[in-house]
Amino acid sequence: MAGRACVLVVVFVLMASRLQKVRSEEVAEGGGGGGRGLPRFVGELHNVTVPLGRDTVLPCTVENLQNFKVAWVQVDTQTVLTIHNQMITRNPRISLLHNDGRTWHLYLSNVREKDRGWYMCQVNTDPMLNRQAYLDVVGSPSSLFTLSSPTVPPDIIDRESSGDLTIREGEDVTLTCRARGHPTPGVLWRREDNQDIILDEDNTVREVEGDTLVMKKVSRLQMGSYLCIAHNGVPPSISKRTHLTVQFPPMVWVPQQLEGAYPNQELTIECHTEAFPKSINYWTNPNGDMIVAGSGYEPVVTEKSQYKVYMTLTIRHLRPQDFGGYRCVAKNSLGETDGAIRVYGRKMMENPTQTKGMNDLSKQLHREKSSEIEVTPAGHDNLENHQSGHAAVHHLGPVGRDSAARSSTTTTLMDHYCLVLLLVVAQLYL
Repeated sequence: MAGRACVLVVVFVLMASRLQKVRSEEVAEGGGGGGRGLPRFVGELHNVTVPLGRDTVLPCTVENLQNFKVAWVQVDTQTVLTIHNQMITRNPRISLLHNDGRTWHLYLSNVREKDRGWYMCQVNTDPMLNRQAYLDVVGSPSSLFTLSSPTVPPDIIDRESSGDLTIREGEDVTLTCRARGHPTPGVLWRREDNQDIILDEDNTVREVEGDTLVMKKVSRLQMGSYLCIAHNGVPPSISKRTHLTVQFPPMVWVPQQLEGAYPNQELTIECHTEAFPKSINYWTNPNGDMIVAGSGYEPVVTEKSQYKVYMTLTIRHLRPQDFGGYRCVAKNSLGETDGAIRVYGRKMMENPTQTKGMNDLSKQLHREKSSEIEVTPAGHDNLENHQSGHAAVHHLGPVGRDSAARSSTTTTLMDHYCLVLLLVVAQLYL
């Protein structure tokens, strides 16, 4: 039973070591790397239904635009409406809402039936990136002359309402939403992600009523999209989306500032950073040089959210020059910071200790074997055995006790061999 238990323990240690290695490889292969990449659209373009004669907005938000250009096209007529900041169409009812390099919203006032159809927001990459939305116009020309009727659905006045805003962390912000209709519409504010609205350090609410939304000393937690919803009991209600961007310099958290490892071991260290605009992230080695992938290093940067980044550095086959201080660095246009991690070497188990342990074990086994049986040369009392060249063996106890002693000795032997085997496995795999 002791031998079987020993084998099971050794197998368990080997499996645990293999699983740890597989997990380390998965972490090294996962995550994103550096590089700016191509532009990308934020969200989808949704189809819009608007009453005849009303104003509407077709939203288009692009991140990481770099030097590419954004254009709006009326697909059905193959008419180019805008190219980046320039208006191409001569239709005075069409304009472009643009204020921060991300938003390229197409604004249509006093919508007509001929405005019905597909509209495309596109970026001149290769291949071209684009999003399409369908504008449906409801009602008839006669409805334009019935605005004096007792009830009119709510409508948001875009030019009197807040667009997307970018502020610094710690500043106050006021979002405005003006609506018209009959009866006079009420306005309700909510977060698009259904999180609570943080008004200040002490007040958090689910929604806010009124034309304005005021938030004091805004933090990065308040970054996101806010919806103002206009309603007056006459369907349909209407909403407008305003995205709030909060900028702040980088911050770094280091979960483990001191890491110990053996020579030739693989080690992974990590840092957590927060910054907006997005920061440039990299590692430096004990000599202060920037670390690039290869030559025994594998840096990985993974984006966890709009402003959170998870940095890891895997050092393969640690060499003497790899021990020392490492820095994870994050910098953006507002500042720079870093976190320090020190990697120190652990002493390996010395071979003389193992040799001494093996010698002591052999001596102990010899003593136990000698205590089991006693071998003496034949004397005058056993002349026949002496003449035949055999030694006389005298058993020291009854058969039952002798059998029990052998069983106990076998168990002891297995326990010692198991201990030695575990020491060897621990040195090779852990």
